[in-house]
Amino acid sequence: MARKRPDLLLVVSPPLGQAVNAILLSRLWRIPYVFDVQDLQPDSAAELDMLPSWALGMLYKVEKAAYRHATLVTTLTNGMRKRIIDKDVPPEKVRLIEPRVDNSLLDVGQIEGNAFRKRFGLGERFLVTHSGNMGVKQGLDVIVDAAALCRSDHSMQFLLVGDGAVCERLQRRVAVLALDNVRFLPLLEEEDFRGLLAASDICLLTQQKSVSEIAFPSKVVTYFAAGCAVIGSVNSDSEIARTIRDSGAGKIVAPEDARALLAAILELRDQDLRKYRKNAQEYASQRWSPSRVLEHLEQNLRSAATSLPNPLAQEGAAH
Repeated sequence: MARKRPDLLLVVSPPLGQAVNAILLSRLWRIPYVFDVQDLQPDSAAELDMLPSWALGMLYKVEKAAYRHATLVTTLTNGMRKRIIDKDVPPEKVRLIEPRVDNSLLDVGQIEGNAFRKRFGLGERFLVTHSGNMGVKQGLDVIVDAAALCRSDHSMQFLLVGDGAVCERLQRRVAVLALDNVRFLPLLEEEDFRGLLAASDICLLTQQKSVSEIAFPSKVVTYFAAGCAVIGSVNSDSEIARTIRDSGAGKIVAPEDARALLAAILELRDQDLRKYRKNAQEYASQRWSPSRVLEHLEQNLRSAATSLPNPLAQEGAAH
């Protein structure tokens, strides 16, 4: 039996190169495609000076073609939507589709946290955690610097969990500084990851100063869903900062400022963290509920498949 041709293609970026496949397949099958932008890769590379000018120029050409040929462009935040519109993409073509929460994280409990502490020999220490990609734009040196400032406080443990481009460099730096209060853990299986979230007293969201509205890290939704108190070492006008302010889930400090980060950690350590955890979880379950997000997504995909203009059809009519 012949496989039915789809009515619509949905392509997620990054990687930006997926847009090339989407353009080719949409032309081959004569169907529209939706371009879902979760990270503005060319802007990120430019702001962090990660690529030579010729390579950056190629990325921007691919991005421009992806927007031009897409029937609909979706993205995660209003800041990212504005960035895309500023690239001469019609506003009506760019829709906001927020991330959705993993409901299974809403019941992360202390029993799991206690088991995690025991398994990794963490005892009763105050745990300050960063989990996820360890890349350039995360600006993770600020965590190492904050740990160095409180190296004599043996009641606190910084956890850097995951992997990425700067992980080995950070490990070498921690070793040179002889920081016993910093520990690296690899990517965790689901059981241990849930335990990590439950055991962590504070979770960190860090970015370099140069990073603006180019992405909305998935760890924001994860931390909130698990009811984590958070500190954002990020630009005050970023979507992360706005989310922390609106939710009441934690504190915001200037990026790349280790003293400010440590001061915020010590401030929260002296408070009842339960109010921050409650605020985080309530915010996540309301703003990013799967039913709300998926209903909005379905409406937009149906619109793209049936009623929005198909650029390919318009091209055919023009010829």
